Amino acid sequence: MRKIFFFIVIFLILTIGTFFVSSKQSQIKVSQDVYDSLDHVEKVRVIIKLQEPSQEKGFLIKTQKTDLEINLEKQEIKESVLNEIKKENVKHVFDDYIAIVVSKEKLNELENNLNIDSIIMDKPIYAFLQDSVPHINASSVWPIQISGINITGINETICILDTGINFSHPDLINKNKTCIVNCITENCVKNCSIGDDNGHGTHVAGIAAASLGINGVAIGANLIGVKVLGSNGEGVGSDLYAGIDWCITNAYAYNISVISMSLGDCSNHSTYCNGDLSAPHINNAAGNNISVIVSAGNCNSIQCPGISCTEGPAAPACVENATAVGAVSDVDDSIFYQRGALFELLAPGININSTKNTGGYEPKTGTSMSAPHVAGAIALLQQFYKLQNGISLTPQQIKDTLNNTGVLIDDSSGSGYNFSRIDVYSAILSLDGTSPNISLISPADSLISQNVNQTFSCNAS
Repeated sequence: MRKIFFFIVIFLILTIGTFFVSSKQSQIKVSQDVYDSLDHVEKVRVIIKLQEPSQEKGFLIKTQKTDLEINLEKQEIKESVLNEIKKENVKHVFDDYIAIVVSKEKLNELENNLNIDSIIMDKPIYAFLQDSVPHINASSVWPIQISGINITGINETICILDTGINFSHPDLINKNKTCIVNCITENCVKNCSIGDDNGHGTHVAGIAAASLGINGVAIGANLIGVKVLGSNGEGVGSDLYAGIDWCITNAYAYNISVISMSLGDCSNHSTYCNGDLSAPHINNAAGNNISVIVSAGNCNSIQCPGISCTEGPAAPACVENATAVGAVSDVDDSIFYQRGALFELLAPGININSTKNTGGYEPKTGTSMSAPHVAGAIALLQQFYKLQNGISLTPQQIKDTLNNTGVLIDDSSGSGYNFSRIDVYSAILSLDGTSPNISLISPADSLISQNVNQTFSCNAS
């Protein structure tokens, strides 16, 4: 009787185990747009979300796994999935997901992999297509000196995640800290043979830090061009995430204090999108004291028809630790493009004349032009604060400073909110906590002892 009972128990265990395996297998989700895309093209870019290891071990008696055991299991899960994919089809490998190129045939195979939680499209992102610098009071900051050093962004580096940068433009020569970092065709590898095959990145870079013909905001700052968008101004999310990670990893070597991203997807967000795949990367940047500046988005554009102008920014500008930037005219009379409850800062973005990829200059309009104004402003603020106090500002301190000292723009008739257009000089003044040193030249000390009125003249620089 006991033997019969034993075999019944074993049978039930095996049956239940098979049921759980089958259930787990059926839970692998492939988003419908992956299937739809593969009906029209041979291969697509997707993101594989890996299964999370169980937190317990044992069957009849459960015990908690150690962190080491969980991490080892996560690595085993990742390697088991990678072993099923050709190396040339793997684009990026992150902690919890893998970006790959996949065919319909391969997708059918991966659907049966128990180590995969879900497969989604690697979402597309797009580029959001000289009077502005004085308008935000940036040029008023350059003559300010601390210990004989002008506040121009010296020793600060801005990571521009875009289509690349043409560093042979006269206004950008010697601005590059290294070769273009290519995150599209390779896994974020420096490539000295490429520049900018679109022009968007070069224009953005000029707004942030050009010097010579038309000055950018931080004329003394350095630049790094990270290529995450192709020649058509389009890209995918995983290349962007890898680019953010590269800037974080290399921040100490190149003194990177700000990441500028004039791009995003086609969406509106009225609440923080902290579940977006970009969020962990942006949070990591903020945790490493790197500000992440993102264009809010160009509503109802050719790439993004039907997107509202007043219902919030696109992703990744909607991530809480990012700084969303919108566009305002150079006379502060009109706010353009996406804004809403999450929105904080404005900068000029209409007909901004900046460096052209093929030489010379050209005007462009959009929130793409606004974001690098703020990135350049941050380079100035960081240089000033480091020279004065010996420490860096946090991204939140910078965001608060620019918000509290900016020029208030009324958008009550549009989004129903008011926003701050940045004023760099006012921001610098608010950070200046050093009292002036006064030396009395005349009359000489102890020369006059009686109580008489004296007139003093002084100047400040």
